[in-house]
Amino acid sequence: MNQILITDQVKNRLNQLNEFEKTRFRRTIRQLAINELQGVKLWGRRGLFIYEFATGDSIIYRKQNGGSETIILGLSVKSSSAGQRIKVSAVVLAAGKTASPFELPLPYMVGSLLDGGIDDLIVVLGQQSEQFKQELTDQPVKIVTIPEGEQQLSRSIRKGLKTIAPDCGAVLLTLGTRPFIRPGLINILIRSYKLENTPILVPTFEHEPGHPVVFSPGILPEFMRLKGNTGGKAVLKHHSQDLRHLEVEDRGVIACLGS
Repeated sequence: MNQILITDQVKNRLNQLNEFEKTRFRRTIRQLAINELQGVKLWGRRGLFIYEFATGDSIIYRKQNGGSETIILGLSVKSSSAGQRIKVSAVVLAAGKTASPFELPLPYMVGSLLDGGIDDLIVVLGQQSEQFKQELTDQPVKIVTIPEGEQQLSRSIRKGLKTIAPDCGAVLLTLGTRPFIRPGLINILIRSYKLENTPILVPTFEHEPGHPVVFSPGILPEFMRLKGNTGGKAVLKHHSQDLRHLEVEDRGVIACLGS
């Protein structure tokens, strides 16, 4: 098992953070240690890496002893500076999802979204999803319940989007059947969305469109007018000329439970 070493300076910095930030940093540190996340190697600094969050926060670390040890050397926290970042809301549509012992738990997906830089997370569930509600009890999420018989995809979208933070600068929308999405991908999507300044960003794997979709709050009225069980395809089609596709190396954007 990989060993994590933390300098006294980093320990002191962690103790100064709020509970949400502490949890996010500690979880990311564990993921870096087991290579579930990968930072960028610092030029001219042997063995040093930096991992940057979409928020602008970062972790500097070194791999040593053949990769069996990860030593955390520094933290940089910028998320408290409002002018340096945008608030990102995310809606997970899971009203039609049923529990199965063969599925990845919903908290795994929730954890990936939070670790990737989501500030405001809404999970839309059906009334029958008591197990999922219990699994999410200790997670910083808002749960929206859709009455049985009213679980059309467009209704789930509208109910979820009504709950997002009013001051969000970007909205991420995805399905509960896509739990293979990793924090690093969320981070890349948020950064790319901000850099591209596009109304809609759609990730692709081998040129196949996937999830999550990131879009501007200015497009919310179009999503709120959706009807039936067609999801957001009509909105994407309407913006086909100005949406941006981002090719990624993560099959998780198209991997779906049950396929």
